Amino acid sequence: MKLTLCGSLLVAIVMTPLSAETVRLPVTQDNSIVMVDGEWSVNAGTAGQIRIKGNQHIVAMSFDTSAVKGRTAERATLVCQSTSESIAGVTLSTIAAPWDEARSTALTAGVGDLNGWGYPGARFPAVSGGNAFTLTHHTTGRFADGTYHWELPGEMVDALTTGVAYGLAIHEHDADYGRNPTIFSREQSARQPYLLVELADQPVPAPLPATDLRLEPVDATTARLTLRPPAHGFAYDVSIDGAPLGRHNIPLVDTATDQQTIELRDLPAALTSPAPHAIEVVTLSRTGDRSAPAKLSGQLFQLQPLALPKIQTSARSPTGKAPTPANLAIIPVTDKYDERGRPVGDLPDDYRSRNRLFDGRRLKLTAAAGEVVGFRSCSAATSP
Repeated sequence: MKLTLCGSLLVAIVMTPLSAETVRLPVTQDNSIVMVDGEWSVNAGTAGQIRIKGNQHIVAMSFDTSAVKGRTAERATLVCQSTSESIAGVTLSTIAAPWDEARSTALTAGVGDLNGWGYPGARFPAVSGGNAFTLTHHTTGRFADGTYHWELPGEMVDALTTGVAYGLAIHEHDADYGRNPTIFSREQSARQPYLLVELADQPVPAPLPATDLRLEPVDATTARLTLRPPAHGFAYDVSIDGAPLGRHNIPLVDTATDQQTIELRDLPAALTSPAPHAIEVVTLSRTGDRSAPAKLSGQLFQLQPLALPKIQTSARSPTGKAPTPANLAIIPVTDKYDERGRPVGDLPDDYRSRNRLFDGRRLKLTAAAGEVVGFRSCSAATSP
């Protein structure tokens, strides 16, 4: 009898899988970003129910990740309770700019005095949905007992934990605009969304610094940084004279390429003086560990003289007028002469043989593929 019990117990132990450690992360901000004519400035940050509806209502959420700091995620599930209608599937993406639940709209993140998302004039899609180096994941998820379970890869959680991302965007990708699907927001304490994170056990290599940093001035407010990505790393932090570069300009580490480019732009005016500037690049791992900084200094933000094209003009007669070929006149189709040969409108005396198409010797037509071009041609002795 004892042997039978032990055998049964052994089978039970063998058949029971070891469960991974999971942590529940509470939502700290949520808002339905409205992109409908006449409603671009609507804020739904305090609403008890928020709408997810195709391209018209994209929900932004952020979470308290303090419980998983220093850990990596294997995978995660975003759990949201439905209030009306149903959603077939969504695209989840990270958000590349900080935002304020109470002030954010489609037109502004509501942070400080900035009128835009991450940079002036930028609307919400500019820093989500795969733009601005954001991560994306398409999922149909699972719907049970009035609750959505949308899975996402662990690296998206790691982006939130390390400060590389500022939340998740939820975009319904199979929309019927005759419906208004909504979910409960964080204002409903018993039904608020949360992120269920399954933590990974495997160690993460220490991040290495980037190498071969090079600077290239572009214009009075922009420069370009190129670098060789390190063998180990997840993301970069970039600073100019100690001030952080906006996350929307910074790609994740791509070890499959020999060179990456980072645009140094959207900077405060104080950082764009034409002078030497110090650049630092720190590599982050998925656990948030930081490499030693890679440093570079260079002369930036100087206006370069414009390279003007050389224009060859036709020879002119001693009177200053282009020589008129005998019995030939070529003019653009938008210009006219009347039946007496007088110009309709204010046209120069030598316009028949000197205009934007014809220089007296050559006819030049310019067009893109598929476009139509034309001109008028006739004897100079008659009106065009």
